Amino acid sequence: MKPIRLPLFAALALLACLLFLVSPASAQDGAMAAAAERDTSADGRMVVFARVLEGRLLAAPSGDSLPASELCVSALDGSHVRVLLVAGAKRHRNGSPVAGFWWPQFSPDGTRVWFASPATVTSDVACSVDLRTGALREACGANSLRVVKRGRRAGCLIVEQHRYRKGGGSYDWLYLVDPAGKTLATLGDPEDPKVKARVEALLAGK
Repeated sequence: MKPIRLPLFAALALLACLLFLVSPASAQDGAMAAAAERDTSADGRMVVFARVLEGRLLAAPSGDSLPASELCVSALDGSHVRVLLVAGAKRHRNGSPVAGFWWPQFSPDGTRVWFASPATVTSDVACSVDLRTGALREACGANSLRVVKRGRRAGCLIVEQHRYRKGGGSYDWLYLVDPAGKTLATLGDPEDPKVKARVEALLAGK
């Protein structure tokens, strides 16, 4: 689940709670414990996660303040931590800072890490970082993100996008997109049981 964007005082309280829950016994174990979401590479050798940076806040495109974080990979036991990106160090194409790392996931071939990051008031963006070169790439709007890792659609993304109707109003549907962000299929309302079943089938490689 994507972290809720909070006012400054609430973000400070959340940061304090996260730091309290982390055991000081091991810096590496603590870094892993602070990770709200993680994913394991296909070969089972690495894990990717985002961790909070103690005592630092970052302004998000919404105007709220978020606990600063960094995107990392490590061995399964938490050793050999490598920082891929630090929040605020790079910018999106629209000029807003890369302020967070939601739903970090490996690509099927293990060469890239995908994540979503806040980019506008109403939309996050699906991004990936090349594990070899560190190059950052943007794909498309993504208020949720799942990487398809098997089957004919392996490497594609399932994203939720906020779109506007021609006659007024807006909606948030799921779409299947390629790694460049091109829409391959409209899946529909994420609350629709048939859409949920189709998403599960895609993730299972069917």
